[in-house]
Amino acid sequence: MVWHASWALIGVLVTIIVPSTESNIQFGCTVHQEERRERVQQILAPTCAVGTCDGQYRYLKQVGKGSYSAVIKAQSSTTGELVAIKIFDKKEDKESFDEYIEKVQSEFDLASRLIHPHIIRSLELRQDEETWLYVMEYCDTQLIAKLLSQSMTQNDMSDIFVQLLKAVQYLHTREIAHRDIKIHNIMLCSDGNAKLIDFGEALNVTRAEDGSTDFVGTYEYIAPEVYRTEPYNALKADVWALAILFTALSLQEYPWQRAKMTDSSFSAFAQDPYDTLLVRLPIESHRVISHMLKIEPTSRADLDDIFDDPWIQEASKNYMYI
Repeated sequence: MVWHASWALIGVLVTIIVPSTESNIQFGCTVHQEERRERVQQILAPTCAVGTCDGQYRYLKQVGKGSYSAVIKAQSSTTGELVAIKIFDKKEDKESFDEYIEKVQSEFDLASRLIHPHIIRSLELRQDEETWLYVMEYCDTQLIAKLLSQSMTQNDMSDIFVQLLKAVQYLHTREIAHRDIKIHNIMLCSDGNAKLIDFGEALNVTRAEDGSTDFVGTYEYIAPEVYRTEPYNALKADVWALAILFTALSLQEYPWQRAKMTDSSFSAFAQDPYDTLLVRLPIESHRVISHMLKIEPTSRADLDDIFDDPWIQEASKNYMYI
């Protein structure tokens, strides 16, 4: 989804993404949008009388788009519940059809097993010929849009950060790494709760005992060890990305473009973390963020350790799910 903003906030909007992620896909233009709307509505239309069958949806509007998928807002014809539906209708040129199907099904299979108040609920996966529809819980606001509205306080940011820490801690206790944590993958629901979305790059680390070797994620959030050639701990890379997310929220810009010594901002941070970055953040966050941004992953904090920090404990007082 594309958002427009003033140049003062352009740092937050930089989304240079490796090709395998779905955040930068653009809705294909080979079919006229109205024709596509009618075709999607036909797929979603009830095949029995309203109230006598489950899982049928009414198209309301398109809320996101990409080359290989679109996201629409829809409503259950039986319960009235609002849902978001990601529509996959074209595989990447480099993929076989079987690989494409496996990718879509794998994302749903993993995400549908996750039950947490700060992870988007996956409801069902449908197929209509070569079109796949991934039905999930609907949240009406992207975190990036909330940030650009200039209506967020530092306390709001801390509350959201704690919610995301809880969500990712839940994933990590199940040996799952998200691998694309970023502002653009956070939704805010009408009750104010933050929800982590998009598990297209998620990895069960127990299946990669020797470490992950994939180069995935969004450049500004990628941990320094991911740029190296040797295997890395994907859970520790998630911790790094969470710290970058909080930093970007607080500063309304990224601290660097690449966590590589060839990036002058990152190189300066590596030499002097406090004067180049931490001093610009809320003082109560310094201990946690400094431990989450340890360049050597073996020295980086685990999420279980972070919850003992006074700042996180104070912010957790507003947390409604214990």
